[in-house]
Amino acid sequence: MKPFKLALFWLAFFATYLIIALAGYSLIPEGALVDIAMKYKPDITNEGWDNFMGYLIFIGSALVNAILIWIVVSIYQRSQAKGH
Repeated sequence: MKPFKLALFWLAFFATYLIIALAGYSLIPEGALVDIAMKYKPDITNEGWDNFMGYLIFIGSALVNAILIWIVVSIYQRSQAKGH
């Protein structure tokens, strides 16, 4: 694979990571999660909650993006194998 094509793939997957992370921030029902968290840890601070949500969204986005990369690469490899 040429370096230019590899760089385009990297930029595409980075863009999907950002889209997934932004979607996570806008679509996760934070109010419901706060209620659940308050049942188990009633003394959680705002800073602690922000840290938890940040870790949850960024790690979740990385996992979803890794699965997406795996799917795309496997489809790409199958198409390359059929071509040869």
